[in-house]
Amino acid sequence: MDDDRFDDLTVIGADGCRERTQFKHSDNDDHPLPYSTFTVDGRGLRLDRLVAAAVADRDGPGASARTIRLRIVMRDAPPDDAVLSKVMVPARASGASFLVGMNTTLLRFDAEALWQGVELPAQGRRKAGNVFGFLTEGDTAVAREDLEWLCPRIDGPVRNRADDPAAAIAGTGGVLLRLPDSDR
Repeated sequence: MDDDRFDDLTVIGADGCRERTQFKHSDNDDHPLPYSTFTVDGRGLRLDRLVAAAVADRDGPGASARTIRLRIVMRDAPPDDAVLSKVMVPARASGASFLVGMNTTLLRFDAEALWQGVELPAQGRRKAGNVFGFLTEGDTAVAREDLEWLCPRIDGPVRNRADDPAAAIAGTGGVLLRLPDSDR
């Protein structure tokens, strides 16, 4: 697939479930996840490209899968800005950690909130307007039904700030451990 944004790990279970994961490293894992991660393509996670990649997989190699799960696993600290708090929600109702002793934050996008967008005033080089407007207008627009299909299937864990430098991050059905430097 061209421009595959979930190309780091694909697991096809005996039950027909297809799980695709994208791992993202950050040298600044103590910094909160910024909304720009999903609005510009510096980390390969711009939302319109994620939708296109997921739909291409769903309609192509994953067409025979019973279910599809998508994950983005990151080392960033949880988001603390107003923009992501309007378009991301907890992916689980339980506040319990994914694995005992491992601090995680598991989030997913809210399709309706993304479609409505988030208006911001002009600041620096950023123009005033909807920071997610590229999803609904112009040549980067995505089909609403594709966005609505993707959002419940994708979750993105980010690491909580923890005293343990080897704290793990996890997503539905899988775990990425931050290995000690000597084991890399």
